[in-house]
Amino acid sequence: MRQSPAARVGTVAGSYLPLASCSMSHFEQLQGEHSVRYQLLSAPATKSASILGIVRLPGGLFYTVPTPVLELSFKAGDEGTVTIETRTAFGGSNLEPQVWTLVERCAGKAPTLVPPLSWNRP
Repeated sequence: MRQSPAARVGTVAGSYLPLASCSMSHFEQLQGEHSVRYQLLSAPATKSASILGIVRLPGGLFYTVPTPVLELSFKAGDEGTVTIETRTAFGGSNLEPQVWTLVERCAGKAPTLVPPLSWNRP
């Protein structure tokens, strides 16, 4: 999903890893909802972390393939800010508005989003 453009970008004050970890704790309550499983991936060398939403899609007659539908990435910015990006694949765009609500709970205020949630991609 990293190759696709970000659906939305947000900025908040804080530190990337505590914000990602706190957000993941809220995602734990959603495990299995819409058949999506969430996992937290941390990359300290690049000062970033991601939460991936993964579903299992049919890959053949007798097996399924794990497929990411949502990525929420957290990157350390300048002067104590965190840049958060969402990327979605087929089926992930309906999950995205809920993601920002969970991030807001951990950040203590709503992230500044571009484009705003009221704007939907064509």
